[in-house]
Amino acid sequence: MFVSNCWYVIAWAGDLSKESLLGRTVLGKPLIAYRNDTGDPVVMDDRCCHRHAPLSMGRLEADGVRCMYHGLKFDHSGRCIEIPGQDRIADSMRVKSWPVFEQDEFIWVWMGAAEQADPKNILRFPLHSDPGWRYRPSRFHVKANHQLITDNVLDFTHLAWTHLESFGTSGAATIMPELTPGESGIRLKYVYRDTELTEFHRNLTGWSGTVDRTHELDWTAPAFLQVRNTYTPGDVSNYTSGYPGPLVFRSSHAFTPETETTTWYFWTHANPVDAGGEEELDFTYNVVRHGFGNEDLPIIEAQQANILLDPQARMHSIQYDAAPNIARRMNARLMDSEAR
Repeated sequence: MFVSNCWYVIAWAGDLSKESLLGRTVLGKPLIAYRNDTGDPVVMDDRCCHRHAPLSMGRLEADGVRCMYHGLKFDHSGRCIEIPGQDRIADSMRVKSWPVFEQDEFIWVWMGAAEQADPKNILRFPLHSDPGWRYRPSRFHVKANHQLITDNVLDFTHLAWTHLESFGTSGAATIMPELTPGESGIRLKYVYRDTELTEFHRNLTGWSGTVDRTHELDWTAPAFLQVRNTYTPGDVSNYTSGYPGPLVFRSSHAFTPETETTTWYFWTHANPVDAGGEEELDFTYNVVRHGFGNEDLPIIEAQQANILLDPQARMHSIQYDAAPNIARRMNARLMDSEAR
């Protein structure tokens, strides 16, 4: 089950063009996304209403999308405007279109009741337009339910075990965060005092000794996260010309359910513009990408595989599961309210 009355990210703005069709499944529904002749984003069902051939196998033309099975063409609203060899076109010959909006470099699609699709309710990601930051956009296709990813990002104790080859620290193993539940999300703050610098941070900054680490997380139901990570040397004499002050990273995360067992994970990693250049940004981005792609993702996907083998097996909670459990309850309440 999914929360339907929500704006979800279907693509990065740069993923869409006026020359090609992007096929992507959201909440179990196959969709196509593209830009029309004026450059505006369009999202429709990936299903010709004639014989249900995928429109993603079709052709994008200036005035619409042509199905390459029997040549039917649909305009940007989904209405059939051409049937080769047939003059009369029934009003019912239509492909469903979905509310879509472009904001903060994301393409957002509304998968619920169309009359409730208000762009004013789209979560803002100000990082993507902040001139004080440079970032790299990315995505993963994860073979796991989106709530398993939320479990992962809301419990930083796993940094002590999963990420010791990248940006983890053994000091994370027993740290409880400051946790502040809100009406539609959770705020977390992890503080690690006097922790050893990882090789990654030493190579980036030239610092030595220990640092205080602060991780501030804002999670918004059903599947969005914004993070600020700050590293401050215990001895200010460790500051270097390249990094004269605290090291700060920011990131954005959007988990879009594809199916019950797969997720599109859109994310960014950002450095301050005064903390190195493109080379430093590439270096930090690649370490973060490795951390999730090669450390987190295999465990999360293995979790999903185990769950499928025995869906009735119970998950037992420990004290560090407070935030993930609150997030799951919030999403369950949203789904329950939609079902009524």
